[in-house]
Amino acid sequence: MAKNRLFYLLALFAALLFHVFYTGWFSWYLLIFALALPLFVLLVSLPAMRACHLESQLPSVCGQGDECSYCIELKDGPVLPAPVGRVRIVFEDDAEGTQNVQILTMSDTHAFRCRILTEHVGSFCFHPTHARVFDYLGLFSLPVCLPQERRIDVLPSPEEPAEHPNLGRFCFQSFRPKPGGGFSETHETREYRPGDSLRDIHWKLSAKTDSMIVREAMEPNCGQIVLTLDLCGTRDQLDSVLGQLVWLSRWLLDHQTRHEVNWLDPESFALRSAEIDSEQALLDLVTSLVRTGRGKQMPSMESRIYPHADWRYHIRPRAGEVET
Repeated sequence: MAKNRLFYLLALFAALLFHVFYTGWFSWYLLIFALALPLFVLLVSLPAMRACHLESQLPSVCGQGDECSYCIELKDGPVLPAPVGRVRIVFEDDAEGTQNVQILTMSDTHAFRCRILTEHVGSFCFHPTHARVFDYLGLFSLPVCLPQERRIDVLPSPEEPAEHPNLGRFCFQSFRPKPGGGFSETHETREYRPGDSLRDIHWKLSAKTDSMIVREAMEPNCGQIVLTLDLCGTRDQLDSVLGQLVWLSRWLLDHQTRHEVNWLDPESFALRSAEIDSEQALLDLVTSLVRTGRGKQMPSMESRIYPHADWRYHIRPRAGEVET
């Protein structure tokens, strides 16, 4: 460290001046001590310096408003305590597109804990780029292996829309066999085929027709169902839009209805889409959206026309949130 090296040079210069103006044996021993001390301390510090390593902890995902923090710690060896360490960390906020560089010095506690701001959805990355550990005098240093990059995704809380979608056009005009069978309120009958489960056999009808008849579960043959959203506006608006997306997608999944989500890329304005047919697909989509960030000025998806969609709903921010 710079101040330690400067202090040592001043002390060495003072010992040299003392030896020049005072020719006694004490000045000679003091100069030898000043010259040999750094090497002696370095030899004592080397085992601890080589045994040091950095460890970081951060959950990969958390909910909006949850308590969460990033922790990085300098671990010492089994014999000697860890000397002073210094690490350079780059903090990235994907939603805002900003970076913040911080240099941490770990001396007493050998640990640093940073509280994550989870008031808004987003994705935060903590990337250590440079780390060194010093001897006990702070004159010499060795590089330390960097811990892996850590990222946390702050996912939105489900938010019920203030204005519920109009379900009048949400209807099914045809049905198809349900893959794998199972429970269904709609059934059709057909002749038995090898591989059909015995549980699906319609025994009464089979007895009447003198042939094996199977009750086949049917499911709606859905048309195109589209949810659209805009990744722009304030952080509060983005929180509202993504929260409503989670609520609506889960509502559709509860009704066993796959659907499509469309949005515009904030940088290229290219149309993006994702097919949602499971809770995992929804989680992957929301994770991708919180890492995308938000645009400043971009066209809205609300005016886009979907003539082939049987059901389309555009997600708007909750009332009271004004774009700035």
